[in-house]
Amino acid sequence: MQIQIYVSVTVLILIQKSVSKAVSRPSPPASVSIQCDSYGVEVRWKYSDLDQDVQFQVKVIHDYNERNSNITQNLTQSLHLNISSMLFYPAYNRYYVTVTAVRGGEESEPTLSDIFSYNKYATAKIKCYLDFPEVELSPKDGKLHVQFTNPLQLYRNSPALRGLTDNLKYCIETEEGRNEACETCEMKQNTCEASVVFSEYRGEYCINLTGKIGQRFFNLRSSCFTGDIRNSVSRPSPPASVSIQCDSYGVEVRWEYPDLDQDVQFQVKVIHDYNERNSNVTQNLTQSLRLNISSMLFYPAYNRYYVTVTAVRGGEESEPTLSDIFSYNKYATAKIKCYLDFPEVELSPKDGKLHVQFTNPLQLYRNSPALRGLTDNLEYCIETEEGKNKTCETCEMKQNTCEASVVFSEYRGEYCVNLTGKIGQRFFNLRSSCFTGDIRNSFFFTQH
Repeated sequence: MQIQIYVSVTVLILIQKSVSKAVSRPSPPASVSIQCDSYGVEVRWKYSDLDQDVQFQVKVIHDYNERNSNITQNLTQSLHLNISSMLFYPAYNRYYVTVTAVRGGEESEPTLSDIFSYNKYATAKIKCYLDFPEVELSPKDGKLHVQFTNPLQLYRNSPALRGLTDNLKYCIETEEGRNEACETCEMKQNTCEASVVFSEYRGEYCINLTGKIGQRFFNLRSSCFTGDIRNSVSRPSPPASVSIQCDSYGVEVRWEYPDLDQDVQFQVKVIHDYNERNSNVTQNLTQSLRLNISSMLFYPAYNRYYVTVTAVRGGEESEPTLSDIFSYNKYATAKIKCYLDFPEVELSPKDGKLHVQFTNPLQLYRNSPALRGLTDNLEYCIETEEGKNKTCETCEMKQNTCEASVVFSEYRGEYCVNLTGKIGQRFFNLRSSCFTGDIRNSFFFTQH
């Protein structure tokens, strides 16, 4: 009896020691650092005793008003975390981060980062600057033409530009510092452009660019052009084979270029052919040989368009190359008609009839340019393969699925239907679908 008690006590002591060891407080993380740039903020740290049981709790404290701060946090097993989405009012606020090791419900002491901010004027050890975009330099009218992608567009998803109300203000300074030109670039502009005058000829023309968006500042960008800006640049050859690809989700223009190099860009213009004189001509510059122009279409459900693509090099433009006219409007006079695809169809027997069901294309394609400014419901027809039985229905925008039933006059091994439809003047490609089995029974076999 005494031996049994001794063994039981010994086992209990061992269990207590094991539990105590399992939940011992972990050591804190080390070297918590902040990496911030134009696209966001990442926190990194080190941990000496890393194993699978350790997680890390990351808290972001808005140092501007710490007591009332909404502390956000995440748990991760990694040694770094992108905290861009955890920043409140990032254009002007300042922050610090705490990282805590968590194991078995026990937490370490938190380790703090230095204070950081995108606000140039904030009291912070770490200042987060934006990078000035790549700059294209070219001669134009005897001056040095400066062009770059608008950072308000390039970094529009950056936390630094969240809640943005300011335009870009930038300055261009020649290398000798005697000539400075300052400009403003608004949010709606895709590219920013300016010209710099040089008082004398030189083999190389260099400039420094600085800028700010409110209290958010840019790192300096230096760029040089080698050549003689007094000489005109040869006119580039025009693009070839401009084609249009359009479907349920949007429109893409494609083209070819025989002499492609890094100096060539392409200007794409979309002309609303319905009223060309009063058309709002939209445009984009790209180095690619294709461009999705869905967002550039005005009143796409009924209008018709054509596209011009122009090669641009060194400020010189080629002759524009035109596409064929295209439209989502079935009745428009256009060489290219853009049709929507009828959704996948599910067929099944129900009450002795063939039940037809599909996702409402008004929901499926709701982001398509073809349905922009939509006021029409879907009208569709179901026809049997012999063409003797046709059922037409309406499916409203609020419905997630569209359903109908088709009656067959006789039993057959396979039941096939053709579906067509339209939304206003926008038409669908025909969809054929078949069901194999006996619709008189309550179960089904095969659908294709």
